[in-house]
This record gives sequence, structure tokens and C-alpha cells, in this order.
Amino acid sequence: MDLTQRLPSDVIVTAVQADPEMLTVVGPYQAMLAPPGSLDAVQARAREIYASGWRPPIPPGPSRQELAAPVTATRSRQTDAMPAGDAPGQSTPTAGSQRAA
Repeated sequence: MDLTQRLPSDVIVTAVQADPEMLTVVGPYQAMLAPPGSLDAVQARAREIYASGWRPPIPPGPSRQELAAPVTATRSRQTDAMPAGDAPGQSTPTAGSQRAA
């Protein structure tokens, strides 16, 4: 994040987690009662918060294994449903590759 540039509104809104007093300015903006320019009043404070090293907590989410499970299960069902010879790693002769007897 470039703290020398104007901070986007979402970054300012997120900084309220570190300084709830900013809510007096951010609240009306979030309620659509104040224009984006109203956040200029807390630009400097938000910049200070981020300059101190503060970052919002990472929200909980699925693990890598939990994300992979549906893909693995789908792949397994697709492989089980394939006719013999069509499973990955197995080859079947093509129409022109069989020799006439």
C-alpha cells in the first residue's frame, strides 16, 4: 500500500477497526449520507494507522485441503464413471490404428 498517495475509501473504512473514533466521519459515508470527499477529514489518521504497521485481521476461511476436497471428489467420480480404457493413463486404439485381421 502506497501511503504517499490518497487512500481509497475502502482502506479508510477498514481503518475504523483500529480507531473506532473515525466512525464519526466514516459512519455517515457508509450510510450514504456523506459524499466520498468527507473521508478527507480522516485521511491523515488512516495513513498513521497503516504507517504504524497495523493491518486488518485476515478473515477465517477454508483450508487448502477443504478447498481441494470438492475438486478431488468430482475428479474421482468422473474417473469411476469412465468406461474401461478411458480412465486417465490408459489408452484405447483409435479407429485407424487397428490392423485388419
